[in-house]
Amino acid sequence: MPMALKVLDLLSLPLLREGRVIAGAGGLSRQVRAVSFTDCPIVFSEEEYALTAKGDLYIFGYAPYRTELPKLLDRIRFYIRTRSSCCIVMIENLDEFPAEAAELADQSGYPIILLSDRIAYADVIRAVTEAIYLSEASAAMEKRADSLLYDPVSQAESADLAKHFFSFRQAVYGVCFLSAREAESRRGDLERELTSRLSRREVSLHLFRGQLFWAVGMDAPEELNALSSLLPTVAAGLFSDARMGVSAPHRGAGEFAQAMREAFQSCRISACRNRPVTCFGQEPYWELLYDLRHHPALARFCRETLRPLREYQEGHGVDLVETLRIFFQEDGSYKRTAAALFQHENTVRFRVNKAKNLLGMEEDSCRFTKEVSLAIDCLSFLSESS
Repeated sequence: MPMALKVLDLLSLPLLREGRVIAGAGGLSRQVRAVSFTDCPIVFSEEEYALTAKGDLYIFGYAPYRTELPKLLDRIRFYIRTRSSCCIVMIENLDEFPAEAAELADQSGYPIILLSDRIAYADVIRAVTEAIYLSEASAAMEKRADSLLYDPVSQAESADLAKHFFSFRQAVYGVCFLSAREAESRRGDLERELTSRLSRREVSLHLFRGQLFWAVGMDAPEELNALSSLLPTVAAGLFSDARMGVSAPHRGAGEFAQAMREAFQSCRISACRNRPVTCFGQEPYWELLYDLRHHPALARFCRETLRPLREYQEGHGVDLVETLRIFFQEDGSYKRTAAALFQHENTVRFRVNKAKNLLGMEEDSCRFTKEVSLAIDCLSFLSESS
């Protein structure tokens, strides 16, 4: 669930998948904060309006309004005026709902969901209430993870936050971050796989901004090496695009914030380098760039170094920066660069020489390699921090 439960999220609940949105499709991003049912008559008084709150979701049966269209329209106006999130109408025949009522809701972008009246009210209320609770719990956990990753926290504060994520029963632990397109949807599959393969160790997995992170307990720091070797195999069976980062071994809840940051940083480095997994401490060059990603001097160096190449691309439609990125990645091999770009080798030679000419570095290959490769390496971190 996202940080704030929305009407659209309700439609993914098993009980509501059969529901039909017949009005207010433009309001599906409204937040749902509470659920109630209103089969009793509404007294349209200021006292009753005062009992409502923005984000309320209402459930009511259609049967009493089958021959009472004015009362149905008044009820919908009440829901709209009180800024409720949506209403769920329990109805026997979904095609029977009056077009006038749907049009009234549509004018205000107010969602109306029709649901079979064979479903019990209590089941609908329970499903929505549980979704709200899980969303709030997820938001609280994400806020704690945010603090661990980005706020300056003491060891005592780290320990206090960490207790929500891990028990620290084993002597040593490591933290792993994973980024993948299907990370959230395949969370359960990953958790089962990790639990099965790491049966002797405590594993605690959590969601953070569409990514996954987990802490793993160990008896000795050396076990983390074996874990780092296992992770790509586990991820490859579940995700086609997984990028992971692994922290150094840590002890005690007071170090949990540091472990989280090491794993998160290593995951970002894996994404930038397009590799399955990166362990903290093994890529000092990339860790240095990551630490400097907010420094204005680095941004200025990158911008000014690559500016002539960007201007050439705008005028000629040729991405010299991408060509050079592959060229440096392939250790200066024109042949391998041409194969990677599906271009002729002479085309690659022309582009590299053109870049040197634009930068005034035709006679200084060492400076060209050093400065331009550094500027290109910085690009992904700079775009992330912005």
